[in-house]
Amino acid sequence: TRAPCTWKDQNEDNSANLGPEGAFDIGGYVVEFNCDDDDDVPDISAAPTRVDFGQVDVGSSKDKTFVLKNDGTTDLKINKKQVAGSNAEQYEVLDLDVPVVLAPGESREVTVRFSPTSSRIKKGQVKLFSNDPDENPFPVSFKGTGIDDH
Repeated sequence: TRAPCTWKDQNEDNSANLGPEGAFDIGGYVVEFNCDDDDDVPDISAAPTRVDFGQVDVGSSKDKTFVLKNDGTTDLKINKKQVAGSNAEQYEVLDLDVPVVLAPGESREVTVRFSPTSSRIKKGQVKLFSNDPDENPFPVSFKGTGIDDH
């Protein structure tokens, strides 16, 4: 993943979002560019990106983990997490205190707890806000089914 390549003239009257390399014409002048210069950027990833808790008894809880990783070439800075979704209150991210910095290639295991308060399928996600230029926020989805044997 790399940062987007952009061009602006000195007066910022003209601008363009560009691909990795090419040329364009401005008033008879051909401007050539190459943005494929291995700029250092962070790149967030997770495995898995969908955490399935299966069936969990109502009133109890179950923990599962995912691995968060920086696949980029500079520090990844996660400055906010937000648990969201229609059943967000039934999920808790236990061990990801923000802000967090992951060096290039560094990974970290993150634990999520599902505590269903009623039966049926419960969905949620954690949105991770970071300095990744093209995946911000980065979602990790959760699904579990509350079961009531009473």
